[in-house]
Amino acid sequence: MKRQAEQGLDQQQATPADKLVTLAESMGCDESALDDLVHGVASKQASAENNAHDDDLDDERHDLASQQASDINNGGVSAQVAWLLENGVTADAIESELRESVQPQPAMEPRV
Repeated sequence: MKRQAEQGLDQQQATPADKLVTLAESMGCDESALDDLVHGVASKQASAENNAHDDDLDDERHDLASQQASDINNGGVSAQVAWLLENGVTADAIESELRESVQPQPAMEPRV
């Protein structure tokens, strides 16, 4: 009974990031489950920066954003979740992406 109470308390104290990482682990998500989302957010930020500046650094900003996204993705699910939350992606959107990553893909029909 005491252990159940401790687990309940642990769940109440867990941050949204902790809960998402635990969810990803419990579902057996591949480490690449959030890669596209991280790259998409980083690219969107680079585009916003490009729109805010009238200079010739568009390619450099996108290259830097892509490298940053790769570094975050190489840090694993906990780094991805933390960065996504810090950059305005909701916990619900991240959870949806995680759940979608483990959905079975429809089988392709063989060509005849």
